[in-house]
Formats: sequence, structure tokens, C-alpha cells
Amino acid sequence: MDRATPRAPRLRDAVGAQLVLHGLGGDPPRVGSDYDLEQIVGAGGFGLICRATQRSLQRTVALKIYPLGGEADGGVRDALREARSLARLEHPGIVDVHAAGESDLVTEAERLPCAYVEMQLVEGQTFHLWLAAQPRSAAQVVQVLVEAGRALAHAHGQGVLHRDFKPDNVMVDTAGRARVIDFGLALATDPAADNAAPSDGRGHADALGTRATGTGLVRGTPGYMAPEATQGLPQAASDQFALAVVLREALTGQHPFVAGTRLTGDPPTEGAATYERLRPILDRAMAVAPEDRFASINAFCDAIEGALAPRRWPRVAAAIGLAGVLAAGGLGQWLWPPGDDLSAREEDQVRSAPRQASAPRRASAPPDDAPPSSPATQTVAEPPSPRAAAAEPQAPAPADRPPPPQPAAPDQPPPSCADLEAWAGTWQVGTRVLWTEYAYQLDAHIDYTLTLTVEPRCAIAVDVLKYPPRIEGQPRGEPTASTARSEAILDPPRQWRIPLRLDFEGDTRTYELAEHYQTELLLDHDPDGAPRLRGAFRKANAKGYVLRSGLLQGDRHLAPSPRSIDVDELPCPARCRVQCGGERSEQGCRERGCTNWSGDPRDICGPPSFDFLPPLRARATRSTVRSGNSPLARGLARGDRAQQLATCADHGRALAGRWAVWRIPKGPQATATRITVEISAEGCALSGTARVDPLPGPEQRLEPVEPVESAAEPTEPAEPAVEVTGEVTYAGSWVLTPVTPAPWFPEPMILVGVGPHAPAFGVDAADPMHRLRAHRLDP
Repeated sequence: MDRATPRAPRLRDAVGAQLVLHGLGGDPPRVGSDYDLEQIVGAGGFGLICRATQRSLQRTVALKIYPLGGEADGGVRDALREARSLARLEHPGIVDVHAAGESDLVTEAERLPCAYVEMQLVEGQTFHLWLAAQPRSAAQVVQVLVEAGRALAHAHGQGVLHRDFKPDNVMVDTAGRARVIDFGLALATDPAADNAAPSDGRGHADALGTRATGTGLVRGTPGYMAPEATQGLPQAASDQFALAVVLREALTGQHPFVAGTRLTGDPPTEGAATYERLRPILDRAMAVAPEDRFASINAFCDAIEGALAPRRWPRVAAAIGLAGVLAAGGLGQWLWPPGDDLSAREEDQVRSAPRQASAPRRASAPPDDAPPSSPATQTVAEPPSPRAAAAEPQAPAPADRPPPPQPAAPDQPPPSCADLEAWAGTWQVGTRVLWTEYAYQLDAHIDYTLTLTVEPRCAIAVDVLKYPPRIEGQPRGEPTASTARSEAILDPPRQWRIPLRLDFEGDTRTYELAEHYQTELLLDHDPDGAPRLRGAFRKANAKGYVLRSGLLQGDRHLAPSPRSIDVDELPCPARCRVQCGGERSEQGCRERGCTNWSGDPRDICGPPSFDFLPPLRARATRSTVRSGNSPLARGLARGDRAQQLATCADHGRALAGRWAVWRIPKGPQATATRITVEISAEGCALSGTARVDPLPGPEQRLEPVEPVESAAEPTEPAEPAVEVTGEVTYAGSWVLTPVTPAPWFPEPMILVGVGPHAPAFGVDAADPMHRLRAHRLDP
């Protein structure tokens, strides 16, 4: 190689020349034997990104190519190793990394050694170009950046920091969804190298970055870097700082730190007004000290959504008369009653600041974006410290506090944080598994000992002992410990909700990845007025796949047995956690108060949302079905045949009856189909009929998740019923296959879940696969 010729431009020139020859009838440039390059869509000082066809799978991908054969080879290979680690990030807001390796760029003139990273090809524009393309509303801007924040939170949960979040590292695809790109790759090379981002005018961007960073230099873009990041000490809170800067810049049209810098195009409509509503929240996220920011990016996004949620005055306020409330003690005292441990200065600030209704917290908000170097325990967003309060401007963030307590009935005092003391102390907690990947776990009896300590501002510290799973009557065994800390959230009328993430070191794993419990404690009173502790849990692995879910119930003396936990008396948040597929679906269920989704009172969730990850057991069974094999026969060949046949016959009897199955392809704008299936069982064999439901109301889509008006009279099915056959396995997976495929039921459906009081989740065998959620229609 000619050392005088910069390697990256030479690589680009070789690809460009061969593309010209290809347009005249020659072969396209290739990387190895599997990738045909079609177009250069981005280039920088150290590499280029191309649209390519992968021959082996006949799919279009984005291929980033780095030159090899110089002093920077060590940095390139470090990048390849990091790219392989980034392949574990599975989130709709993160560009997928498929593969990475070393090969040769092959043209008619020469072969050049190169490294490559294969990525998902996303059509769209960078956030800057998206803003400039046409007028945008403040709501659109906030939605895109909150989606980007949720993606950052997912990466943090996997131990990955972005380190260079900025407008050019957010893509908005053709459906208007945010995709975060350029995750965490710093390449070692000459500091004098060109570090410009792609700027070919097409709006394409690079999921792994096109710039190079010199060894020992600070990684990042000035103007978006948190103070600690400029010192070479980035952490999860640094990405939060950068996200806040980007949101502030987008709403105001001006960069907060670089005077005279303006975004391309006009600021969004209502941008200034929205910025004023969010200003205290943004100021906190941009605090100088990391510990003065929100506890997580999810908490930051929750505060944003809560501040912009529609304002709702409680009905009781109208009943007693707002004027009377004002005259009795002032609006500030009614919204924030005494007893919440606020300083006089903070009380004045709270009264003078506008207050917005808080949106329900997402189940994943606490832990998913904990810094990789910190313990994975649930923390609470603390109020600004004196150091942060001294910065200008640094008003308190009302949306980050617990929501204002709801006004009490005339004969009850208004609730306050001091009321939580009624639940302080030790509880013995029993659980009931309702859904699981492996049916034998439905009989598992898992006990806990919880010690709750009430702290200022409605924070709860929880010490947990978890006992090994057992069958009732067996001894408890030795417990493992965990701790967590969270804000108590007040839901109407007088129920407190405490979201927790619990990690138990040394806990038994279902698969290879680390697993944790996503738990919500629900604190209210029983009919006799005594404090009551209930809740729901999900066990999930590090990628977010749910492995089992169920209910919990506490007692001051003895842990309740599973049989004593009444499924019919579930509080709404617990029902949503156990029955819904995906966090967006669960959130919508809570916001509707468990009202029906489609005219069916048993259907409180509707279809799974786009963030739903189908069970791993369903995916494995799907692979068996697609290979032409029987999951039941494969299982029988591997174990005690008589026991398996008896167990799966029990599962068949449990499944018999009527089910509604939601079928929806991947993507927020996907159209949902609901199918009613009537199942009969004979041993492990299933049979029955299926028909597509004519849904009342508008065409069903995932976003927004809204209830559909019930039809006065059921209409006749638009399509005739089809016969189905199937089988259920020892593990509890069941397969339904149409005898005559229909457009709404073209391939076998694979579902997991045989519990008597829980839904089933799964996928179908179509390509691409559809996600499924089923619930019982029989009482």
C-alpha cells in the first residue's frame, strides 16, 4: 500500500470506481464473498458505510468498512470486539448490529484488507435534517427524543454507555421513530485525522460512527458533553446530560452553551411554551454534578412525560368548590399538604412552580439505565443538592416528586408521605406464579421476607430475603439477599405503588444470562382498614425476556400460601403487569384503569405492544415447527415418555375452551388481528375451530393504545371458521395449525402458557413472524 495515500480515502476511491464500472455492466465491489456493495451512503476520515446485499441471506444491510494495514489496526480490532458486544442490544430504538469481522475489499483493480461491521439498514434522516425537512410540533420533538432516551436506558441496562449522544447520532426513520446510532465505539488513530460525520446530503448516518478518536483523547462532542465526560470520566448520567441539551436545543432553536448557534430550520411550534414547562426538569438533568441529576434516564423521561400529561382536576375538587379550597388555606397547601418534610424554601418553590399530573411510571424505569459500574439496585431520584440549587437556573423539578396526594373524602384527612409508616417494618410475603415458560413452575412456592423503611419525600428502602423455590410442605432453605430503594407513587383513591428491581446474587438462572425481578408492591387497606401489602412480579433476563410472572401477598406473621392468594381480587396495576404483553401495553392498561380494550370485558390489554419480546420458549418451539418436526415428539424422545404424556394431557385439559388470540406483526403502526379459537383436547392432541373477529370501531393499531367502543349487537364474522389441529408439550408450549390456511391464519401459532388464570404469549411460524397474546374467554 502506498503509505503516502491516506487509507480511508483510498478505500472510498476504490469502492467508488468499481461502482461506476458496475453501472456500465461490470461486477459490483465486494467485501469477501458474501457482501455486494451497492451504494456509498456515508463517509468520514476513517471509513465508510455502504448499502450492501448479503448474498447468503439475500437481504439488504448497512456495511461499515474500515481499512486495515497501518498503525491504527489495534484500534480497529478493538472496535470489532466492541461491535460484537453491542450485538446483544435488542431494542426498537437501537440499530441492530448483526456481525463483525475481517476480510478484503475486492475490485477489478485490487484487493484491500479491511474490517467490516454488518448492521441493520435504516432508511431515514438524522435528527437535525428531520427538524429542517418540514415544520414540526413540540410534541413530535419530545416524542422522538423520549424514544431515544428509552433506547439509551436499555443500553445502560446492558452495561453500554453511548458517550457521544448528539442530534447527528439520532436517526428518525420513515415511520417517524427514533433510532439511536453510533453506540460507544472509539477508534484509535492519528489525532489529526478528519473526524467529520457523514455529510453527503442524504441524511444517512452510521450506527458505529465515522470519526476517529486518538488514543488517550476524551471521547465526545463539545457542547453536548457533561462536565465529568470532558475529564474522561463518562457515566450513565453523562448521556442524560447530553439528552437534556439536545432536547433544550431542539425546543428553543438555540444551543444552550454555544452562543449564536442555531438549528437548521425553524423551532417547532409551541417549542418555547413547552420548554418553559420542562425547564426545571431540563435544568436538573443538566446539573453540574452527576449525583444531582435524575437517578436514571428512564426517571428523566418519566418526568418529561408527566410534566406534559393532560392536567386533570380531581372530581372532588369540583364537589367542594375550588373557591372554598382557595379561601380555606390556599391552593399550595391543598396541592401539597403539610407533613412531606419540605424545607420552607422548597415549599415556597413548590407553591410557585406550575404542577402537572404525573404519568404512570414504566415498569422498566428504575434499573434499566443504571451505570455499568454501579450496583444494579433500584434507586430514587433525590431532590437537588445545595450545590445544584446554587446553579442558575435550578428550580425544583415538580414532575420528579411523588404525585400530589389525591384529596380525601370529607371524613378523611388528605394522604401524605407520613401515612407510609403504617406499612413500615417486616412482612412475610408469599407468591403465586400465574405465567411461566415452563409449566412445572406453576406449582413453585417462593417466599420472601421484606423489611420496609420509610425515608423523606415518600422514598422507601427495602431489604429483601428470597427463599429458594419449593413445593408446599418442603422446608424453606437458605435465602439470598437484595436491597432496593424507590419512590412511593400515590394512585387514586388511596393506594401507594412502589416499583422495584431486585437482583439476587447467585440466584438460579433459567438460561445463561443474568436475571432479575421487576416487582411492584401495592400498599392499601383491607375492608377492615388494616394496612395490606400485595403486588405483582416478573422475572426477566438481561435482554428483557420475561421468564415468569405472578402475584405476591404479604402478612405480618406467616407468608401466605399460593392457594390463599385470590386472583379475582387483583388490583388493576397487578393485573396489567401479569396479563399484558410489553411495557407500552401495560402502561395503557393502567391508564385506562383496566377497562376493556375491544368491547370484551376480559380483554384489558389488547394486542402486545411493539416493545414486547415473545418468550424464548416460543421462539425455540417455532424453530422446531419451521424445521418440519413435532415439538411433542422431540420432547418424548428425550425423557420419561409416560410422565410426559400424563403431564401434557393435564395441560390439554387446562387449555380446553375458548381463547381470543391477538396476532400482530412487528412495528408500532402494525395492524392487529384478533382470532377466537375453540379448543378441544384428547391427551396431548388439540383440535377445534378458529375464526377472525370483526372488531368494532376503527381499524386496530398499536399506537395509541386506546379502548374501542363496544358494539351494540355482535356482527356476523366476515370470514368463515377454519379447522385447527395442534398439540401441547410437557413444558407447556402449544401449537395450533390451520387445516386450511386463511389470510388471517396462514401459519401455525406457537403459544406458551397453560395456567388457569393467566394469558399465553408467543409467535407464529410466518416469516417475518407475528407476535401473539391470548386470553381466555370462558369464565
